Amino acid sequence: MRISTPTIVENSLLFVSSAYERLADAQQKISTGRRLSNPSDDPGNVMQSLSLRATLDNIDQYQRNIDDARGFLVATDSALERAATLLRKARVTALQSASNTLGVDTIQQLANEVGLMYHQMAYAANSMYGSRYLFSGQRTNIQPFADQGNGYVYQGGTANNYDEDINYDIGPSETITVNIAGDRIFNQAFEVLRNIQKHISDGDVTKLSLEDIRDLDQILSLITNARSEFGAKLQQANQSNDRLELTRVNLSDLKSKIEDADMSRVVIDLKAAEITYQAALAATARGFQQSLVDYLR
Repeated sequence: MRISTPTIVENSLLFVSSAYERLADAQQKISTGRRLSNPSDDPGNVMQSLSLRATLDNIDQYQRNIDDARGFLVATDSALERAATLLRKARVTALQSASNTLGVDTIQQLANEVGLMYHQMAYAANSMYGSRYLFSGQRTNIQPFADQGNGYVYQGGTANNYDEDINYDIGPSETITVNIAGDRIFNQAFEVLRNIQKHISDGDVTKLSLEDIRDLDQILSLITNARSEFGAKLQQANQSNDRLELTRVNLSDLKSKIEDADMSRVVIDLKAAEITYQAALAATARGFQQSLVDYLR
């Protein structure tokens, strides 16, 4: 069987090209440290790698949500604590005022103190986390309580308008609400402080002792319950973050095993590819150096 010269040339070039591709592949793995660079490298593992990357991206997003949710929860709890402190001070003032032995000047002073607490409550009610208002529901860019001259009026999101709750996805099929709308707490707080101020000025001991103290205790209980819920949600967010972090570490390790090259093996392959490529070049060069006279000898 005779093999034509063009066939020999074509086979030689294919041999050189194949050896070069093997060398280039080994060099790329050395430089990138990755076993998979193109879908054709290993279609099955490439698909698994893409799936792992998508899952890891979702985990990263969940963890970013958790960080933001925790910040919102902590800021809200701090604002509620300030509100509770003001209400406790108002309670002490109301009890002090429920006495018939106080002079007119003292009564007026106590009434003024409660009036100051009323406006200080507005600062707590309009607290912000970054650029967002804590107690505006989903209307976080709108100040929840506006001073209308005769009192503070709520203008945030409400349950009736379906824009009350701020929800965060913190895991697969896991969502938490990180806020409480201001109208659920501060409307009552403003009302009872206004009543206490009026009843002190009027010397209405009965309403101070019976109604106002009762209303204060109800609001304080509401705040305590809300803070307890936020504490539980903060713990839930922390636990979810721990689970996600463990999953992220495990999936990252699996992704690394699929994608990353075995460097010791790659070095061996690179050396073998270099030898093969050099041999292919040498053999081809020797073959093309043959002349017609060489064959006639």
